[in-house]
Amino acid sequence: MPAPGTSGRRCGYPRVGLGSRGRTIDVHEIKVSRADWQRELAAPGKAEAWWLCSHRFYIVAPPGLISA
Repeated sequence: MPAPGTSGRRCGYPRVGLGSRGRTIDVHEIKVSRADWQRELAAPGKAEAWWLCSHRFYIVAPPGLISA
């Protein structure tokens, strides 16, 4: 799904929740390989388009893919 505005940046899975405190938007960026994760680290500004309109931002990856 593309981010609001003209950035054209996409996320893997946006989640909109409705509850007693109103609407919340959680953004999930899905990483499927080590190379995919390395590209994310090399260009951290890619997530900026989503920070303005989301409440939480998650990286979703298989166990062991992201390590120190």
